[in-house]
Amino acid sequence: MPEDLKCEKCGSTELVKIISKVNYHGSSGDRLAAYDPKARKTEGFYSDSRNIGLEAERMLKKAGVDPGDDFKAKLEKVRTDPSSVLKGN
Repeated sequence: MPEDLKCEKCGSTELVKIISKVNYHGSSGDRLAAYDPKARKTEGFYSDSRNIGLEAERMLKKAGVDPGDDFKAKLEKVRTDPSSVLKGN
């Protein structure tokens, strides 16, 4: 820490470095691996657009089917902009 720093309020130079909390958002692979279709879903599950299509992905993976880039692109589009389904885009 630079020596010329001081508190803006009291002028003290006895400062302590504090590390703030961080958030980690799991990857889509992590979300799919943790997804349990039989588990009870909370309201938060349904309001989180990152969960759109998890069941479809799970079933394709279980069947050994590669969904292809087109499917993945459309799924990512609806996850990032759910209203695009209503717009027909």
